Amino acid sequence: MNVLNDKFIVKYDEKLQSILIIHPDEKQVSNPLVTIRAETLEKMDFLEASQFLGERLMLLIPQLRERYKDDLAKLAKAGDAKP
Repeated sequence: MNVLNDKFIVKYDEKLQSILIIHPDEKQVSNPLVTIRAETLEKMDFLEASQFLGERLMLLIPQLRERYKDDLAKLAKAGDAKP
């Protein structure tokens, strides 16, 4: 199943105290694609949290994955090189 899309629902869930990124077609994908919990956010300042959220959202959009594929490959390679 391909969950990549160019439209998503981004919402804050009060009960879970989490940011959820949801596929717009709940029949295709019933669970959130991304859940960013309060524990994760509380360790970050605003700029770090906004970058973290933006990166996750951008990775779900095919056109942006394609646009930044060289940068993503470099990041993946750099991540593989770390001990």
